[in-house]
Amino acid sequence: MLNNVLQRLGLMHKQVNIALWGSDVSEMATLVHGLQTGEYVKQEPSIHPFSQEITINNVNFTATVPSGNTGARLAWRSSLPEFDGIVYVVDTKDSSWLTVAKEELNGLLNDETLSKPILILVAKSDPSEEAELDAITKQGPTVALYTYDKYEETKEGFQWLLQHV
Repeated sequence: MLNNVLQRLGLMHKQVNIALWGSDVSEMATLVHGLQTGEYVKQEPSIHPFSQEITINNVNFTATVPSGNTGARLAWRSSLPEFDGIVYVVDTKDSSWLTVAKEELNGLLNDETLSKPILILVAKSDPSEEAELDAITKQGPTVALYTYDKYEETKEGFQWLLQHV
């Protein structure tokens, strides 16, 4: 209880570990860079997973992005239960993005080892596609969908996630 009071007064930072997940590793890296610097500059995917320390509203968190290598990324999925929360980034550049996203999201939501809050981030897209993903978020209070076309909207989504971890 004392820790919560100190955190609200800004005298103590909460430490949280967040995993980013999805098929577009480049977009995940770009989002993390944007949260860290305030600039949305396209990043290249890394062949190795990497982590960045970020602070939003007096909450320190480590954002971990998986490898850009498909095999390594899929193997890394087994480590998701070790994180406090998950950010699922939907790939809007691929025509089959919605089907894949729905399958992966349902897999995450039905995984008994993942009782963590999940933030779904979707680049601004067709409203009907967003509605299909929004239906997935009705599965519980610890799942939220945020769309973005600029850095501030991404930050709002992370603020929601940090409040729920």
